[in-house]
Amino acid sequence: MSLRHSFRFSLASTFVCLLVLSSCEDDWPAESTAGVWTATSAGRNIRLRMSDSEGDLTGNGSITNPSGSIAISGMRTNSDVSISLLVSSGSVFNFIDITAVHRGDLLIGTASGAGFDDTPVELKRISLVHGK
Repeated sequence: MSLRHSFRFSLASTFVCLLVLSSCEDDWPAESTAGVWTATSAGRNIRLRMSDSEGDLTGNGSITNPSGSIAISGMRTNSDVSISLLVSSGSVFNFIDITAVHRGDLLIGTASGAGFDDTPVELKRISLVHGK
């Protein structure tokens, strides 16, 4: 085998390997954020029960100080998570936005709105929600 032929074969093999790896990357599912998550931040206890359907997040939860119920909507792209919380307490409604990075059983990020001002928050998953 000539040096020229060997170089062409090596270059073609490298290209095929890169093509295979890049096509598989999008097929690897990101880890689901489904489950029950809790945190204490800015003197408030947060409890969220989320479902994750291929990155679309929904659910409900509660918050204390002041107390209220939460409706959840959000999205997950790989490890980046964006959650919008609609907090209702009687006839008062507030929005809290959480931007976080998903690391196993932790969502680490910041919360803004309703008394949170880019406040660090670390949500810990305490149980899994089965199904999608």
